[in-house]
Amino acid sequence: MATEREAQRGARRADDGARLHGPAGIDFRNIKALLPSMHMGDDILTFLLSFERCLELNNVDRSLWARLLPAQMSQKALIIYARLSLKESRCYNS
Repeated sequence: MATEREAQRGARRADDGARLHGPAGIDFRNIKALLPSMHMGDDILTFLLSFERCLELNNVDRSLWARLLPAQMSQKALIIYARLSLKESRCYNS
């Protein structure tokens, strides 16, 4: 029994950061598949509202939103995003 608990603890520590913390322990790969992708010509406000709603519906902690956003952005939006400082890009509210 103790060995089983130690193995579970070790597995949690070996986690590569792909798991999101929340009630369901959602996996990054799973949540990214649910997120909308921004395409050239898309309305930025509509995209961001959809992005936020999807994260809220899946109980993703708000502190992780900034990490998920860049992968869903269009090339044009990424050019603007790249102008942010590292500190600004870590905070979704910036």
